[in-house]
Amino acid sequence: MRLYGLGNMPDTLIQTRVPTPVVAWLKRRAEQEGDTVAGLVRRMLVGEATAPGTLAWIRHLRQCDPRVLLLSPPSPEYRLERLRHIDGDSQLVALLAPDGRSISDKEWRSTAYFSKLREHRLVLEGSSTPWEIRSDVYNRTAKRLEMVVSPDRVYPENIPAR
Repeated sequence: MRLYGLGNMPDTLIQTRVPTPVVAWLKRRAEQEGDTVAGLVRRMLVGEATAPGTLAWIRHLRQCDPRVLLLSPPSPEYRLERLRHIDGDSQLVALLAPDGRSISDKEWRSTAYFSKLREHRLVLEGSSTPWEIRSDVYNRTAKRLEMVVSPDRVYPENIPAR
């Protein structure tokens, strides 16, 4: 398999231990895809490392229907970089500008929706459900805005009456 766009990528051996059920899952998945376990893990890691992130928009509850917004999407407002899984459907993400640069704490707090996050949802490219921002914090060490987000389970019932 040849990977394009990665330049001259030297081989590096990475070893780790994983639980037995994970190994069984990897073997089944690799067999289904006609690949070796090592090839599958390599593709998964390279895909994760080179993923450009997910385009995102923030909209009020009354205007957050992804099926409508994504029919003719406006220029993206943000890009999300997945940092890790929290629990259930919750994810820790970094909120970035569309070009990938970090959003400053001051820039985030100056947005019109910052003080009304409960009334707003994230619309993510490729998702048919709006996402709720559960918490946000500026990570001064990593110099990035981090959020815990999860799919809005009660959409569209959560839209307030006019």
